[in-house]
Amino acid sequence: MTKRLSFFASFGLALFALALLVAPSPARADGVRAATHDDYGRIVFDWDVPVVYTADILGGALVVQFDRPAPNGLDKVTRSLAGYVSEARVSADRRTVSFPLRGDFKLRRSNVGGNGVVLDLVGPPAGKSAAVAEKPAEPAKAPSAAPDLTPTIPVRTGIHDTFHRVVFDWKRDVGYTVDNQDGKAVIRFARPGRIDLPRLNAALPEGLKGAVTASETTGLTVTLPLPPGGSIRHFRSGGSVAFDLVKATPGAATVAAKPEATPATRPPAVQPSAPAEAKPAAKPDPNAPVALPPMPPANPPAAAVPSRPAPPSSLAPSAGGIAAVPPVAGASNQGLAPDEAALPAVGGAQELYTLSFSWDRPTAAAAFRRAGFLWVVFDRHQQADIRALQVTGGKAVSFAEQVEVGPTATAVRFVVDPAFNPSFRREGLLWIMDLQRQPLRPRTPIEVSPQPRSPVGPRLYLPVSDGGSVVTVQDPEVGDSIIVVPVLPLGAGIYPARAYPDATLPVTAQGVVVEPVSQGVSVRSSRQGVEITAAGGLRLSSDGERVAAAARLGASGGEVSAIFDIPRWRGNQEAPVFERRNQMLEAVGMAPASRRNDARMEMARFYFANGYGAEALGVLRTILAADPEFENRASFRAIRGGAEFLMGRYGDAVNDLAHPSLAGVDEAAFWRAAAQASLGNPAAQAGILEATSGVLADYPDDLRVPLALVAAEAAIAAANDLAARTFLEAANVPDVTRHQKAERLYFEGLMKETSGDFDGALQAYQQAEDEGSMKWTPHARRKRLELEHQLGRLPVDDLIQGLQRLRYAWRGDDFEFTLLRRLADLNLEKGDYGEALRGMKLVATYFDQRPEVAEITDQMLRVFEDLYLRGGADALSPITAIALYDEFRELTPAGQKGDEMIRKLADRLVKVDLLEQAAGLLDRQIQTRLKTPGEERARIGARLGLVRLLNGQPEAALNALLATGADGLSPDLAAHRSHLAARALADMGRANEAIARLDGDTTKDARILRSEIFWKAQNWPEAARTISELVPPPERGKTMAAEDARRVLDWATALTLAGDDPQAALLRRRYLDAMKDTDVFEAFDLITSPGDRGLPDYRTINEKVAQADSFRSFLSSYRDRMKTEGLSGLN
Repeated sequence: MTKRLSFFASFGLALFALALLVAPSPARADGVRAATHDDYGRIVFDWDVPVVYTADILGGALVVQFDRPAPNGLDKVTRSLAGYVSEARVSADRRTVSFPLRGDFKLRRSNVGGNGVVLDLVGPPAGKSAAVAEKPAEPAKAPSAAPDLTPTIPVRTGIHDTFHRVVFDWKRDVGYTVDNQDGKAVIRFARPGRIDLPRLNAALPEGLKGAVTASETTGLTVTLPLPPGGSIRHFRSGGSVAFDLVKATPGAATVAAKPEATPATRPPAVQPSAPAEAKPAAKPDPNAPVALPPMPPANPPAAAVPSRPAPPSSLAPSAGGIAAVPPVAGASNQGLAPDEAALPAVGGAQELYTLSFSWDRPTAAAAFRRAGFLWVVFDRHQQADIRALQVTGGKAVSFAEQVEVGPTATAVRFVVDPAFNPSFRREGLLWIMDLQRQPLRPRTPIEVSPQPRSPVGPRLYLPVSDGGSVVTVQDPEVGDSIIVVPVLPLGAGIYPARAYPDATLPVTAQGVVVEPVSQGVSVRSSRQGVEITAAGGLRLSSDGERVAAAARLGASGGEVSAIFDIPRWRGNQEAPVFERRNQMLEAVGMAPASRRNDARMEMARFYFANGYGAEALGVLRTILAADPEFENRASFRAIRGGAEFLMGRYGDAVNDLAHPSLAGVDEAAFWRAAAQASLGNPAAQAGILEATSGVLADYPDDLRVPLALVAAEAAIAAANDLAARTFLEAANVPDVTRHQKAERLYFEGLMKETSGDFDGALQAYQQAEDEGSMKWTPHARRKRLELEHQLGRLPVDDLIQGLQRLRYAWRGDDFEFTLLRRLADLNLEKGDYGEALRGMKLVATYFDQRPEVAEITDQMLRVFEDLYLRGGADALSPITAIALYDEFRELTPAGQKGDEMIRKLADRLVKVDLLEQAAGLLDRQIQTRLKTPGEERARIGARLGLVRLLNGQPEAALNALLATGADGLSPDLAAHRSHLAARALADMGRANEAIARLDGDTTKDARILRSEIFWKAQNWPEAARTISELVPPPERGKTMAAEDARRVLDWATALTLAGDDPQAALLRRRYLDAMKDTDVFEAFDLITSPGDRGLPDYRTINEKVAQADSFRSFLSSYRDRMKTEGLSGLN
């Protein structure tokens, strides 16, 4: 073992030294700058080496992708360009930055100083119109037609790498001419029109802003500056006319004079090496990647195009699917397309043909050449307009057809002049393919990373974001199947071509194409990248492995750095564990004192490698007791950290595995990230776990599976579908525990759910449930129930019932915490406020140490306020409302808010005659919230006294009034309290005290109250006198109001009972006519009849008088007012 370590240490040092000499340092971004200029906003990324990047405006956002992590300080952009962009969004690997735009801007790209990436958002910032933005002085225009008769022509611009495009969108075809005059293009349209010249100049790049127009009755003339030494090309598409201001290219002037080679006779750019030149003894390695020879161009078809042109015989595939050609010098820079140097230079007459593909949703695309055809493949289906594609393809396209590839994808193949190759751009959801004389190359080559030590074995990984669905295409010419992965990033493709023993990746202008050589090759695409694997592992060359490791670890020629030797430490697996343990114990006992700790370390390694974490920690403690310095060794820290992870002591594991002695050790980094992920926020560890996942390759199943599951959870949390699938496959082995199988199925369901495969997710969750794992069965059941509810297959009541059954299935961690919160939210959504508040209270009680408890308490307060302050409780029955209030009255806020809650609830309770409950509510308010004497305490005391009186509790009413008295009360409140006290005294039989309290009070309420007191005391003369004070005189020809009529009846009754017949007769003469049409006329007539009609029947009198009882009551007026104004409206 020592020799082995010494050898690898020496080898590693040598490689490290070599790397220092030859390997460039990783690119680093010095920073990012941003500033607002007159008519554009500029963003500059400063790098210390050139970088590969793409930048596009997609879905209202500026999306920038680099081939390495973006710098920090992106908030500077938001601050400096507040009128252009909002807060930046950065992907997990920091390679993609998205700036949401605040307006409609054009994008201009450029480089400064070789390493600076400059992005200009052209146009005035939001809130500043183009008209007021500073602009170049506009030359004087020729006289134009009347504004109301001259149409305005919309103008669009586009900034590209080699040209700037200006498009005039006429509503119908228009004739035009173009002249190149002294570095300016003079365009004359045959129809009059006008354009927004300031807007056009603002959109043009620096140096080309001097556009001028002249509008006449016969037409419109537009003059556009050309780039220095550049030219102009033009074409029409429907009513639109496009002009490309083409930049000068090196050598263009000298080559342009040469006659253009016809496509039929044009030689291929690169010829394969002749077999005779190869040395017979130097046979190529069959596993080494080979550089693909260039594809010979297809002869263009004759004028009469057959339904399917026959491909040239030279394009037939060789045996085995790969041309058996030895590598040639410079092969790494070759592809399937002709080299740029072999293409004819283009001057002012260069042709460009534009084909478009319209979609209603974001769609990924791929484009490549194969067997004489140019293929374009999309990952959504539609019926292509072949006729329109052939027409817009012009001279470059001689044949087009749609190839059936299933219901979820679209494939169109063309016969295209070999000199013309595609480049792509997008306008919204529209894909635009420009065919022009150029090599077949992508704008941004996709990195192809061989990974020989991934958790699922050797594979190819292509880190392209937003890969589309995988499309299998049956090539009708070659007769084989190829695998196409359309991608969304514009111009992302393969260059140069790659070839491996199992698969070939040809050059593409867009997307990825895999040509399987062996059976079992499979391709998977996700939001993070494309993965190419094969049954039994994809065969890669040794060079590919070296390149993969260098790319992954940033060190030339290195592998994943390890510190564990698990297979050796486990010992002979055929021997029983106790025998191997006894041998270790014997070795410790036989070792001399100076070597005993080394023997103990071997025993700790044995325990750790076999999954005995507690035993390993016990041995390590013994080592420390003998030699405390052992703790500073990397091997000791690594073993202890790993054993702590096995024991679930993740915090201690992180501390040990983060020891400086383990810095730079990938295996320690993987275990540390796994421990950190187990503590929470696993998404933050996903990148480290994926980058160091090669350590799992040599682990036995019982150790690899739990680690792979931790890594899978992190990858899913980080939305890294490809890494998640990789780790889940690594965990999918036959000999696992029921618990581990259920956990894997649970994460498979989670991954499928996040990727939109809902039925697959439900199936995986159900399978996890069926495993009967104590932990993962309830986790899976909960996810299944939630997903079924989201899909509309499970009503909310059934969801609540199902989640309730899980409350005691798994307790004490995030599962129970989030479950209780979810149940509270569901009950709240359903309108069951009692259950919702009880659930929240339970969470706050059980998990009082969690920081989220403050948020839950705030939510309870908001719900309580919504119920009792904002009218939510009006939907509840009064009994439920007061019961719920009593259960959670501790949520009543202090101050005016709480008092307002009580006021509203008391009003409602009194309205429905729940007087006892209302009295209890008001009494608690006085006792707990209004302890200091004053106006408000006296006011609430009066309300309580009134409720007690209405409830037939005069003594309690009087006590409430006496207990809440205070000096200096407002006159109205003091009078109101005095009346209530008098009524309470009267109801208690203390009439004299009641009358004395009302002495000197001439208010209407006091008079009513006095008449009631005298009536109740049967003091009929005084009753008659006090009632007479409340009755208005009759008006001739008018009927008494109902309330006044009943008081007249009371007055007559009191006079009759007092035996005052003369006054009763006088009352009759005075009010008889006014009483005739009232409800109480019969009673009044009977009571006041003269004596010659006989004695009245007092039983009849009593029946009639009873009709007026409700109008005599002092409290009845309060009852009436409470129905409309509420209890609180009375004072």
